[in-house]
Amino acid sequence: MVAKTDGDFAKMKLYVDDQLKATCTTYPYFASVNLAMGAHKIKWVGYDADNNILLTSNENTVNAVDKKSSIVWPINNAHIDLNANIRSRVDVVGNITGVRWYLNNQLLGEDLQAPFAMEFQNNYSEGIYKLKASYLTDQNTWLPDDEITIAIGKYITSNTETLSDAKGNVKLWPTIADAFVNYEVNTFENAEIINIYNLNGALVKTMRPKKSGQIDIRDLSTGMHLVEIIGQKRKYLNRIIKK
Repeated sequence: MVAKTDGDFAKMKLYVDDQLKATCTTYPYFASVNLAMGAHKIKWVGYDADNNILLTSNENTVNAVDKKSSIVWPINNAHIDLNANIRSRVDVVGNITGVRWYLNNQLLGEDLQAPFAMEFQNNYSEGIYKLKASYLTDQNTWLPDDEITIAIGKYITSNTETLSDAKGNVKLWPTIADAFVNYEVNTFENAEIINIYNLNGALVKTMRPKKSGQIDIRDLSTGMHLVEIIGQKRKYLNRIIKK
């Protein structure tokens, strides 16, 4: 949170719900605080060197919303070999104290200590499954679930599928190949690098992209891989399969 003022203060104090949360002594006056979900009253108070109050800001109300925590591994539509263990990792936002994983609504297990990750034994038959994570907050409430699709023992994508971002600035095709994958980055954030990761999250290939070209995947192992295209301000993620 930033105190927007041109005044010369010895310090600025930030109050949330009438409780002191931070004291700033240098301009710009900035403070980072964790807020529980819901409405909060925010107020800045400026002081001189003798601790006299020079300014009290208007009391503003902010609504703190817990951004959505999400499953980051496996990626959506990932392929997992039969009998290969299922590894999952989540990125959490806010005051999360525990995560539970479900496969087709069947509880797989839980992790009550960050960083939240688990490995599950895979005794499932070939098919398409829904992997779901539920998040427990420090208020002992469960946030809405995050859900992805995984394929055990089979592929989801087709040889003719083209993957692209919402604005069509990035394209990958074919998504199942044994030698080369085509790409176009067009005006995607001045794309600077292409990284490819295997299912264990290890970086296996990196290259500098042109506006369009081919990714040589002949030296990759068979199976699912994650393609990451990094621009100046954002990145694009999707998956390919090496036959």
